[in-house]
Amino acid sequence: GVSGPALDAGIQPGDIVLSANGQRVSTPDQLNAIVNHAKDGDVALLVKNGDVTTFVPVQAQ
Repeated sequence: GVSGPALDAGIQPGDIVLSANGQRVSTPDQLNAIVNHAKDGDVALLVKNGDVTTFVPVQAQ
């Protein structure tokens, strides 16, 4: 499920994360690694929900 900073940023179940800070993401582990290495600050996620693709800022902790 969606939890933590992703949930706080408005990411919903069914959303597909395409990239994080410009790096392609294909697994949850890749996404976690990018967010964890971002230190403090925003991570820009490119998220697809149906036909809509948007950037979502997520606060790295």
